[in-house]
Amino acid sequence: MAYTLNDDRLKAQVHKAAQYVLDNQQPDGWLGPENGTWRTFWGRYPLCLGLIGLAEANSTWEQPVLTAMYKFNDLMYTMMQNNYAGYIYHDGDKLDEGNFDWGRVRSQDMMISLMWLYDKHPKGSATQKKLLSNIKSLHDQGLNWENWYRQDTYTFDDLYDLPESITQNNYSFLHGVNVAQGLKAAAVVRRLTGNDDLITTASNGVKWTFQYHGAPSGTVTADERIDGLAPYSGAELCTAVEAMYSLSYLYQALGTNDYADRAELAAFNALPVSMTDDWWAHQYMAQPNQGYSRELPETPFYNTNNLGQTFGLEPNYPCCTVNHPQGLPKFVSNSYVLLGDSGLVHALLSPTSVTTTLPNGQKVTVKCDTNYPFADTLTYTVSTTGTFDFYIRAPAWATSSTLSGAQVDSTEDSSTGLHRIAFRGSTQGTTFTHTLQADVRTEARANDTISVYRGALLYALYIPSERSSTAPKDYQNKGFLPADYAPSQARDYTMQNTTAWNVAVDPSTLRYHAPAPDAALQSPAFAEGAPPNYITAQACEIAWPLFKGSVPGAAPPVSARKCLSKVYEGSGVGDRKVDGVFSRIGEEELEAAGEFDVEEDLSRLTSVPIRVKTRGRWEIARKKDETKRQSNIAHRWHVFLFSARSIITIASANLIAANGAGKTTLLRLLSGKRMDPSSSISVAGLDPFKDNLSGVTYLGVEWVLNPIVRTDIDVPRLLASVGGDAYPDRRDELVHILDIDTAWHMHAVSDGERRRVQLAMGLLRPWTVLLLDEITVDLDLLSRANFLAFLRRETESRACTVVYATHILDNLAEWPTHLAHMSLGRVKRTGTMESFAAERGEDAGHSGNSLLGDLVLKWLKEDLAERGPRSQSVRGGEGKTYPNLEGKGGFGQEKSRRGP
Repeated sequence: MAYTLNDDRLKAQVHKAAQYVLDNQQPDGWLGPENGTWRTFWGRYPLCLGLIGLAEANSTWEQPVLTAMYKFNDLMYTMMQNNYAGYIYHDGDKLDEGNFDWGRVRSQDMMISLMWLYDKHPKGSATQKKLLSNIKSLHDQGLNWENWYRQDTYTFDDLYDLPESITQNNYSFLHGVNVAQGLKAAAVVRRLTGNDDLITTASNGVKWTFQYHGAPSGTVTADERIDGLAPYSGAELCTAVEAMYSLSYLYQALGTNDYADRAELAAFNALPVSMTDDWWAHQYMAQPNQGYSRELPETPFYNTNNLGQTFGLEPNYPCCTVNHPQGLPKFVSNSYVLLGDSGLVHALLSPTSVTTTLPNGQKVTVKCDTNYPFADTLTYTVSTTGTFDFYIRAPAWATSSTLSGAQVDSTEDSSTGLHRIAFRGSTQGTTFTHTLQADVRTEARANDTISVYRGALLYALYIPSERSSTAPKDYQNKGFLPADYAPSQARDYTMQNTTAWNVAVDPSTLRYHAPAPDAALQSPAFAEGAPPNYITAQACEIAWPLFKGSVPGAAPPVSARKCLSKVYEGSGVGDRKVDGVFSRIGEEELEAAGEFDVEEDLSRLTSVPIRVKTRGRWEIARKKDETKRQSNIAHRWHVFLFSARSIITIASANLIAANGAGKTTLLRLLSGKRMDPSSSISVAGLDPFKDNLSGVTYLGVEWVLNPIVRTDIDVPRLLASVGGDAYPDRRDELVHILDIDTAWHMHAVSDGERRRVQLAMGLLRPWTVLLLDEITVDLDLLSRANFLAFLRRETESRACTVVYATHILDNLAEWPTHLAHMSLGRVKRTGTMESFAAERGEDAGHSGNSLLGDLVLKWLKEDLAERGPRSQSVRGGEGKTYPNLEGKGGFGQEKSRRGP
């Protein structure tokens, strides 16, 4: 990393650490502080790979590194001849047998280092024999992957269905990081043995691993044991880093294009999704379908704590803290590779450059200018002192690729994906362009779900979240680490979603939106909202259960996938880190949802803001003064939203049926659940539909119809699923005020009790604007009184607003500060309570009502007189009917307006 970035500060750190290690090499050649029976080779594997990287990046370090590594090789030879001391466990060793197994199953990494010495820095026949002997001992006495990736050996079964004895006996081959490192083992061993059967072994290893345990992002699901294809299984960050290296090695050694594609997929998806934008915090476990990142009520993982999917310095064991920085530097250093004596290959695509001298003596410089993987065009500038062949890889997902620019002849190899461009003499600054074509593609996942791709990128629903941070914590006891433990930039984060994650899409509607040809990438490129490309599809929310009451579980059966409401609720900008797993849903289910066609943005997993588009027009009132009326309504809504407490009083009998006056439409427009095509609505100065409004909570009666809240799920799990653990004091207060029994199971409670839980869930996270639509209809008198008192305290203690639509006036006499009266889709009156005092009707003081009750009664009578009775039997057959505003225009009638 230090040399890739040419960062002097990082170089100084590397030099200091390397010099310390080399200066403290023990006299017998051991690298490290261990002595006697404390020694195992395993820790030397990553050290030697790191030293090789330093020697290749800076030639002044080459000789010190070679001296140290050859001295260690001599000691390793002696120890191997001594009954494999330091490699195989013996009675009396200070470390247990498991510590030695790590080294035996990861032996290919040490073999690579010794092969580097043998190939690039041969030292004489005696030393070469020791190198070969050590390589052979590492293999012969190791736990060998070529024995595991066999049809009669590999475990194809669900590991949870096998006896613990079987999985424990094979744990070295089931551990996720071991698996990621072991993917390259067959190719490494083939260099030793020359056995071409190992090409098939390597292919089987990759195929079976990703077929049975692959994450959509290109890494391996393993938490920490490989764990199948479930959307809640974790994928360790270390596993992504090691998979990237193994897959790039496989491409170099065996040339199969798929390996390079997989290396890029992990590098551009699995790695950045597990990192914050500033790279100071990471996840230990990333999940294929992760809607939030927080301390979980119960861990869903095989062997990881309940902080494992949060972002932090050390959310679990600190291996990933020290391992993740090598991922991208290794990727870049393996981007260009030699092919024969006169060939140079751009194997892993990205904006990079290289200057090197080929074995044939020609000096070559290649620069690749591109926004890949966010763009499809790569422009190369090549200079060479003489003859050489330049190879450019075309990924297997590309439907076609073209070369344009300079007059160069090229040939293509289908198995490697390489285009060969022959340079037959010196040239300076020859420029040409490689353009890739790609389609949106989907990959089938477990339980009839899909992942969505285009090019090297996985696309996923971008879920806005409320982020909070603390100083770094000790993952073992969750107490704060010492203040001087880490730099001040290190923080721990939780991210609570503010919009739905349970989304189904119609794959037939997926559509890619390309960036402008001259679009520049922001920095960092994978930051939220940075990439300019996105994919849209028709989508809706569905009922999607939790696993262990903790995280999104397996998708429901296809037959149970129904849109939960007529309108799909689009979500806005946020900073969720998710992989892409979507339930599939058909056009007929989306049609049944009915209100409007949603093109929901499936934005790049770390990037693009949601874009929500609608077809159809707003047709609430087709009258000559429509424009003026809409503008007036918008103004009134804006005004009362800034009052301390507000109430929309249902002031017409036809509103009791919840359709006629438009109060539900109004609240849903204000909450951003529906679009105002005229863009005349604002909340806190923002369009609630278009401007990614946060801090607005909408609670309506339809929630209790959600099948999830009628299943056998307990209250604590429901409260935890919406952030109860993040706001424990507020959670406990609401449980007390609403008199909720936390032992309730939702399938066995009354509608009123279910309503109390809904209110608690909706009010857990502090809101700025609260929109309530007939939400207290099921509550008894006492519960309603306590609830309204809580809302009064909220508005009097902090800056917030409540908008409450209701027919029930109990305990409201002194509650509202403002009133808004609606009738037939328009706001007739707004004002403070005091401003309406003089409007009390002729029955004032005799009706038994409060001021509010007298006003409502008066307004109801006025509205009835204005519109006339509903019944055609009273008005006769010629009497008019009143429009159902819920079904007009863009709010539900598109299907009737569509052509065949």
